[in-house]
Amino acid sequence: LGNSTQLSYTDTITLIGTENLNGHTYLKYSGDFLGTSSIWYERDSSGYIVDNYGKIMYSYLENIDIADYSDPITMIRTQVRMGANTTVTIPLLGTLEVLDKQTELSKTDGSVLTACNDYSYTFNNHYASGIGQVQSTLAFFSGLTAQCKTLKRELVAYHIAP
Repeated sequence: LGNSTQLSYTDTITLIGTENLNGHTYLKYSGDFLGTSSIWYERDSSGYIVDNYGKIMYSYLENIDIADYSDPITMIRTQVRMGANTTVTIPLLGTLEVLDKQTELSKTDGSVLTACNDYSYTFNNHYASGIGQVQSTLAFFSGLTAQCKTLKRELVAYHIAP
């Protein structure tokens, strides 16, 4: 949207093993995201990557809808879909073909969503085969609607243990 400021912290994600939950084998991750530590689980489920609650995180199938819901209190509609595969350039890795998970927000009454006078805003999360998430955009609701501020996360280092 315009100016960029590098933040002073680094998120980390570590694949710490596998765990059997409800008869399914999940990859178990540990990580820090915006200063908060957590553990989460993901597994492949017929073309979809789901968490241990069955929520679809993303898919390696192109051009499919994942979710569409509205919140009556905030009057925000959220549509999540997998777009066509695309390419991104990451300084660490060069140009990669990636999966493109798109999350579009809009107001249910058709009014302006952001301080930039956008009626909708699409966040992109990019996943590269064999690596995982390499790039994402996100925002705090007040920052997006009042100041048009978003955050962009990008892979700056990774290590695959032998």
